[in-house]
Amino acid sequence: MPPAKFVFIALGSEGRKEQTLKTDQDSAIIYEDKANEQRELVRAYFLDFATKVSDRLNDIGFVYCDGGYMASNPQWTHSLSHWKRNYKSWIEDTYHRFGTCLGITNPDFQKRKYR
Repeated sequence: MPPAKFVFIALGSEGRKEQTLKTDQDSAIIYEDKANEQRELVRAYFLDFATKVSDRLNDIGFVYCDGGYMASNPQWTHSLSHWKRNYKSWIEDTYHRFGTCLGITNPDFQKRKYR
């Protein structure tokens, strides 16, 4: 039994429902937040689980992603709160890097709270 509720997400062409006959793996795991004393145990469980899933998928012809966009990569398996921080950071970084180049100006951007 998994130590936390979770979702195994299909990304890339599979996530967009654009798969062809030859495709690779693109995935991530989001699991529920747990108390600090359980955090490393839960993360280790899901990384091990993801490795087993990726290995089995590779065995049946869904090859590993060359770019490493798989749940077995620690960058793609996190708790829900960690994922929320990642997304917030990605959005803010993109806005700051490209927003002014595109003529996008929004003085309230920093004040907004994204949930």
